[in-house]
Amino acid sequence: MGKIYFSWVIHNHQPEGNFTWVMDEAYEKSYKPFLDFLKHSGLKAALHNSGTLWEYFDLHAPEYVDDVTSMVDKGQLELIGGTFFEAILSTIPDDDKVNQLKLLRDFVEKKFQTPVNGAWVTERVWEPHFPKFYNEAGYHYVFLDDYHFTQAGEPMPLQGYYLTEDQGYQLFVFPIDKKLRYLIPWHSPEEVLNYLKSFSSECGDVYILYADDGEKFGLWQGTHELCYEEKYLDKLLSTLLQGGVEIILPGEVLEKTNCSGLVYLPTCTYPEMAEWSLDEVSYERYRQVKEKLTESEAIWLHGGFWRRFLKSHPESRWMYGRVVSLSRYLNNLAPRHPRKNKALMELYRAEANDVFWHGVFGGLYLSHLRRNLYHRLIRAITTADGTKKSYIDLQDFDLDGSEELKVANDTYHVFVEPQTASIREFDLLRAEENMLDVLDPKGEVHGLFLDKWHGHAVNYTIATRELKPAKLVFHPENDLLLEKVFTFESGFLEVTYKFLKESEFVVEIPVNLWNPSAEITAGNQALPLNEEAQIMNVQDLHWDVGVEHIDLVFSKRINIKLEPIQILHESGLFKEVTYQGTIVTAQFNARGGEEFSAKLYVSEKTERG
Repeated sequence: MGKIYFSWVIHNHQPEGNFTWVMDEAYEKSYKPFLDFLKHSGLKAALHNSGTLWEYFDLHAPEYVDDVTSMVDKGQLELIGGTFFEAILSTIPDDDKVNQLKLLRDFVEKKFQTPVNGAWVTERVWEPHFPKFYNEAGYHYVFLDDYHFTQAGEPMPLQGYYLTEDQGYQLFVFPIDKKLRYLIPWHSPEEVLNYLKSFSSECGDVYILYADDGEKFGLWQGTHELCYEEKYLDKLLSTLLQGGVEIILPGEVLEKTNCSGLVYLPTCTYPEMAEWSLDEVSYERYRQVKEKLTESEAIWLHGGFWRRFLKSHPESRWMYGRVVSLSRYLNNLAPRHPRKNKALMELYRAEANDVFWHGVFGGLYLSHLRRNLYHRLIRAITTADGTKKSYIDLQDFDLDGSEELKVANDTYHVFVEPQTASIREFDLLRAEENMLDVLDPKGEVHGLFLDKWHGHAVNYTIATRELKPAKLVFHPENDLLLEKVFTFESGFLEVTYKFLKESEFVVEIPVNLWNPSAEITAGNQALPLNEEAQIMNVQDLHWDVGVEHIDLVFSKRINIKLEPIQILHESGLFKEVTYQGTIVTAQFNARGGEEFSAKLYVSEKTERG
């Protein structure tokens, strides 16, 4: 009977832009006690920390870095690379793929004086052309789910490691055993041992790999008590060793045994992610089919495709398009540009995957993660260009086949949707904030000065655009209005409507100050953004965004309505209501032949005393 070799890979990550207190909790409940377990037990393991976490450890937990250094020096830990800020390769341009992969590899090798040959594939989102990028970044192997293999038609069971390639770029792939992910740490050590023994063969040794999130060893509900107070991890290791299982590092597996064969893996991710990417209707059909299948049959069932998140959520697609556009611009700067590399680092932070999708955890629905993305995008462009450039740019920023307009000056950058003649994104350069970051769970896209008539957005076509002063003139596709004109100047924006007919008119003003208890002021009345309200006869609104103060003044008195948007996010792990911003609507009766204007002023709070 051959010997059973078992490899243990732990992946730790916190989103770029996450709250420090969240990372502190994860460290105290999971990262530190798990490393302490490794230290006292002597268990060999491969460890992947995202670059965001390595930065956190350097600042807040240097003792963790010291312990990792010691265990690496003893040969107990093998460190794993990947994209520095946990970007999913599918969402970032090719130039950034290699740079992000190199960035973490170089960081770890320099800091810990150890070679890094393996890479963690973010969210195990895989596409067949990826080997090239891992090769060019210096990696030799990655870890992917056994689900990827079954989707390629490969027979179970899987063990050891396999070779894949694309255009001659070769890469080894370790299959991650799904059943082990569900056994550890919730099932008894004896069950884990018996499962490993089921792989034993008369033909020779077998190599099985377990890889999963480190947060499930302390941070997930009930796991801290289970793993450390009830000593589950100690009992598991003792049971495995007594059962004749030998613990081995992935790098040692490559040295010790030959490749298990050639494999070509399809576009895929882990099965849970494939389910999360489905819309409600598709998921219900998927669930009905899945319930009729046995476990051995269900492995052939395929859910969705990760990129589907970019289709299902307009906000995801918009942020993705902004990243792609800015990456193209920055990477085309001259190599000797003095601030290019610094600007690219801000872009790489914006490429962190968590904000583009949602699953068990909030992701896209966490407004502080979206806030961080826009903060990084704004800082990247101002780092590269400064704030003095004024221009109008026409391109398809959200990659949906229709172009948008970007108007830039030294105070703000705005992105205008021509079809609705509304502002999709309003970037305040000094504050480094997009004050229109509002997410609607219904999939509706909101915009500043988005006009509604009888509950539907008014459609426009752009008539003229001028640069000095920056001006955009729109004509409506109905006979309600004569025209709508935007004028953009430093610290000032005006929109003017000329009406042909009498009408009840509604204009949207989305606001997100990232604090549900924040207030805007209507006249002299403070209004909490997290409460519904209706106020009559208002002529001016005021609010603060970071270092900026905003005044919005209307040419006539209007009625306003506040509608906060909240999302209930519920899973088996937690239940949370998250604030997504507030839609302020200005409502008024327009007379035929009347002009109506709204003037928005941007000033530094310090200027106002």
